[in-house]
Amino acid sequence: MWKMANALDVLKTKNCEIDSKVLELQKLNEKLVKDRNTLDVLKTKNCELESKLLELTKLKEKWLDDSNGFDDLRNNVLEDKMVEDER
Repeated sequence: MWKMANALDVLKTKNCEIDSKVLELQKLNEKLVKDRNTLDVLKTKNCELESKLLELTKLKEKWLDDSNGFDDLRNNVLEDKMVEDER
């Protein structure tokens, strides 16, 4: 009878250890799910930011091209005016 009571105590102890491990794994799983969701949000934000960066880079290039075009036009107008003034 004593052996059976001892075996029952051992089983109860093992059961508590297993329950503790299950709880630990559940908490770890919850954390991993939260981390995965956070990672998905960050990936989405990163894509949005990369898209915006590309858009702004193209806009900057266009502005620089327009600026160079305006500079060329201004220089041509000034050259034309200098030629007219020389006459």
